[in-house]
Parts: sequence; C-alpha cells; structure tokens
Amino acid sequence: MTTLANRPAHQAPRRLTAEKLAAGKFITVNILADCASIVAKPQVDPSQVIFMTDNNAGGGSQNEGQYNLQTACSPGDTIQWTISNANPANGLSVTFLNMVDEGGNVFGFSPLPPPKPGASLYQAVVQAAGTDTYQINVLVGGQVVYSWQASVNSK
Repeated sequence: MTTLANRPAHQAPRRLTAEKLAAGKFITVNILADCASIVAKPQVDPSQVIFMTDNNAGGGSQNEGQYNLQTACSPGDTIQWTISNANPANGLSVTFLNMVDEGGNVFGFSPLPPPKPGASLYQAVVQAAGTDTYQINVLVGGQVVYSWQASVNSK
C-alpha cells in the first residue's frame, strides 16, 4: 500500500487542474449502520449491518443498499460519505476514523485525508481513472472499531 510517507519522491500525488475540478460532480454516499448489532457482536459480517447508497445509481453505481457499494465516478468528482445509526433511538454514535485506499490510486494517496475527530462526514476528490477498493474504519458506540470495504469505479 502506498502512503504519503512511503511514496517515492518522483511519484508526487496527482493534481487536477482547476478546470477539471470545476467540471466534477458532487456524489453523496449515505451509509446506515446497525450500531446495536455491531456493539453486540463486533465481528458481525458487514452484509448484515451496513447499508450504502449513493446519488449516482443512474450514472452506473452498483450494489446500492449493500455494504459493498461500487460508486461510479470520474476524475474531478467529489465524493462525500455520511454515516448514521440505523436506529438513533438506541443512542449509539458512529463516527469515521479513516479510510484507507487498498492499493489503487483513484484518490491519489492513502489513507485519505483524515476526518475531523468525531465526524460523521468524510470527503475526497477523485484524482484518477481506475477501479479502487477502499477500507472504511469507524468507531461505533465510542468503543468498537468496525471496518469493511467498498469500491469506486472512475472513468
């Protein structure tokens, strides 16, 4: 896995032009987490407790409503992830810790820029074309670190 710390000096992060950034779409990925089930059984399969959708199903995104959403996007698009408890009445919080690019370079570097502490929102700009898997790491109920993978397909 390439990180900013171990990236060769000749391999600078990709930068998009202002024109390309201005042309990009804003894609929202909504994540619902069954926080009570995650706290009760921290090793629960994500297919049972994570539900992801985005506002780009008509643009080619796949696996809507499943944990392994594949978001369709293009270089210059901004992706914003939000996460919330599927049953807020139980009072359990869920916040992002980080996201780690699992080997591709769609986002230009890994881990993605960190969210603010306690954030339920995460955002990154797509830097390059390709298919990329990323790991989402969250803190549930202030005590359980939970992770799963999703992907992007940038054309």
